[in-house]
Amino acid sequence: MKFKDSESIRTEKRFLKRYIKNEACLRRLEEKVAELDNRMTGLKAVTISDMPRGGSPILLEDLLIQKEELLERINRVKKKSDRYRKEILEEIDQLDDEREVEVLESYYIEKKDIVDIAIEIGYHEKTVGNIFHSAIVNLALFRQKTD
Repeated sequence: MKFKDSESIRTEKRFLKRYIKNEACLRRLEEKVAELDNRMTGLKAVTISDMPRGGSPILLEDLLIQKEELLERINRVKKKSDRYRKEILEEIDQLDDEREVEVLESYYIEKKDIVDIAIEIGYHEKTVGNIFHSAIVNLALFRQKTD
């Protein structure tokens, strides 16, 4: 049976890509924390002089508050990421074909590209691409049946 509903396929891909996008956000926030840590270690003591200076000095307290806010955001994003990962794995586990499961897990959870997956499982890239597409179509069909 041919499946031609491209909107359902796009919806399925968006669902599966949530984890990848969330993980990218998590990495970005962790990089910001590292940058703040570097700024805190390089912070110099405030010097008092009679010369006028523009702006207000960056205080350690300000950086600590920013870091605390970032760490809270990281915790929220991690919880969301864990939830997305679980939902995606549950969806992928509905597939009957083990090759489809392996390809989708490698792509969406382990964040590997098609070429790396093909090398890992010993298939040609085109074959892995076909398995990938077939898995997405099967998930979209399954979602239509349950909705």
